[in-house]
Amino acid sequence: MSAAVTLTLAVAAAPARAAGYPDRPITIVVPYAAGGSNDMVARVLSQRLSQDLGVSVVVDNAPGASGTIGAIKTINAPADGYTLLLGSNSEISIARLTNPKIKYDGQRDLVPLRMVGSQPMVLVSGAQSGIRGVDGFLALAKSKKAVNYGTSGIGTPLHLSGELIRGASKVNMTHVPYKGGAPAIADLMANQIELGVLVLSTALPQIKSGKLQAIGVTSATRSHAAPNIPALAENKALAGVDMRLWFGLFAPANTPRAVTDKLADALARAINAPEVKNKLSEAGVDVDAKDAVAFRGFIAKETEAYRKIVSEANIQE
Repeated sequence: MSAAVTLTLAVAAAPARAAGYPDRPITIVVPYAAGGSNDMVARVLSQRLSQDLGVSVVVDNAPGASGTIGAIKTINAPADGYTLLLGSNSEISIARLTNPKIKYDGQRDLVPLRMVGSQPMVLVSGAQSGIRGVDGFLALAKSKKAVNYGTSGIGTPLHLSGELIRGASKVNMTHVPYKGGAPAIADLMANQIELGVLVLSTALPQIKSGKLQAIGVTSATRSHAAPNIPALAENKALAGVDMRLWFGLFAPANTPRAVTDKLADALARAINAPEVKNKLSEAGVDVDAKDAVAFRGFIAKETEAYRKIVSEANIQE
């Protein structure tokens, strides 16, 4: 058989594969434990996608190593549209910048289907720390008092946000990494650390109860989920602080275009469904259904911003 005939048959086969797709369950890999923001987003989407595509869409939690275990699991899966990744900043953009041992490239080995949305992080203080508001936080720079801030781990968007805040504020902040947000919150409430950078949706219950004090969110503008909490960037000294935790759905590289197009269309319908929008909004997520081209450009731009923070703060896992 000639090469031309082989190519023609391969091209013709792609629409045929998509026409029958999907005909069995689809798995969305979440590279974090159940109960977190990524897991919540995946479960909300999976229900709607299942209705739209007519097959079960199941969530597979594969936590560990700042999300890279789940990312690698997806990359190594067959590129047939049946294994997808609910990806975020950490494993797509940041991991390779902070850990030279990471061999995969999130922008090369995964193809973005569509962005889902994002939510800010929040700088908080313990109720017993005596640090109140942005002015109280910035006063630490003048007093030269050394303080500790906790996050859910090294090389996370929370850690990078903390270093961005440290650089802009000139506050003498030392990073204390934890294995998750819960132990960081526990130490904040026990006055073991003065500050923390947490996912807003995770911190809100403790903020509302008065156990934690919100200083400001890390996005350029206030969050609809907590409009009373100022954006750090509202203060001139912190005007450059703008970082969010974003989510999107990815497939292994080389997944047939007809399949990714079908998934992207279904994902757009799911994201824009009123019940999905409402659930995500209630959890503090701002819906942003960028298509694959726009999402790819967004990721490239974000990665360069992270590269600068990682280099200046010398962040290494």
